[in-house]
Amino acid sequence: MNSWNDPLRARLDALESPIHLFFRDDDVGPSDQRLYRLLDLFGVYQVPIDLAAIPDTLEAAVARLLLGLHEDQPSLLGIHQHGFRHSNHARTGRKCEFGPDRGYQQQASDISAGQQRLQEALGSAIDPIFTPPWNRCTQITADALKHNGFAMLSRNVGAETLMLDPLQNLDVSVDWCKTPRPEPASLLRAIDASAANQQPLGVMLHHAVMHEESFDTLEQVLHVIARHPKVRCSPMREFISTSATAAELCAVANKP
Repeated sequence: MNSWNDPLRARLDALESPIHLFFRDDDVGPSDQRLYRLLDLFGVYQVPIDLAAIPDTLEAAVARLLLGLHEDQPSLLGIHQHGFRHSNHARTGRKCEFGPDRGYQQQASDISAGQQRLQEALGSAIDPIFTPPWNRCTQITADALKHNGFAMLSRNVGAETLMLDPLQNLDVSVDWCKTPRPEPASLLRAIDASAANQQPLGVMLHHAVMHEESFDTLEQVLHVIARHPKVRCSPMREFISTSATAAELCAVANKP
């Protein structure tokens, strides 16, 4: 465990002020033992986690479980919309559900239908946040989200710049499952960037592809950050504000 614990704790100890961190687990829908294991892990360490749920694949049993968890400890669980069917509609190039091959009416219809399904299944537990499948979308998507009352869009850091106002942007910067073996260096670099930019650090998870080593190293990270005074872990909805950017929220929250 020292391969993760020691360098991570040392980097956090060296920070001048706390960083803000959130975890976003994508592709929630079908019943999956790895999802339940992930939720149990975050529950043990009392660290918040946000789930990006696919409306068209969300099973009733999963919805009931999430509702129960949210009712018991709402501060530790966020749930928001992850596309509609997680289907690829791109004719060429990279996979995309809400890409340039689809017009406003097509995208808006799917967004609205997905929003309705999640509200029927989870009610007020749903946060007004949208994560597009594969972290890709277009200006049309942003316009449709505004029309449907969403407050926030979440993608990858470095995603295409869109005209979002009044939508807010809260992106992930670490993909925990991008490589077969998570490496401490990528997280340490992200911590440095978060501290320098005064932006929240987002970690993206995909429970469906996580293996034993992914869970083990994640637990090591949670073991450190759950107790460290230089880390503020929050659900994504806490970064939503009509009058402040994410950076401003960080500055306010860091005040003694």
